Amino acid sequence: MESGKDVLYGREITRKELQGEEETLEKAFQKSAFLIEQNVFTCRRCGTSDPRQQVQSPCSCGETCFYCVACLNMGKVKKCSMLYSLAEPNEFPLFSKDCLQWKGVLSLEQARASHDIVTTVLEKKLV
Repeated sequence: MESGKDVLYGREITRKELQGEEETLEKAFQKSAFLIEQNVFTCRRCGTSDPRQQVQSPCSCGETCFYCVACLNMGKVKKCSMLYSLAEPNEFPLFSKDCLQWKGVLSLEQARASHDIVTTVLEKKLV
């Protein structure tokens, strides 16, 4: 199972989606789920600003609230929600030798196609 930090890396999730990970939430970057510019609400999770994708519903916050239908498959994001995230550390393993070298042999057709592509690129021809 993923830890709280792993769930937050590169994602925008709600407090409800990270229940029981209070220590992780304290370290996370948080922002409101919707950005309001010139009286237009934009979902910060999926980027939609289409008012038809913002459906009003009763909410525990006590205010007139809505949620984003466009990204509902990722979890319900309401106007009153906060989104939490952590920057991805990008800790990838280093390879000691060049791992992107192919040592195979092209078929005659592949070799001809490869030659034609290289020639076209070098001569800057348009097909």
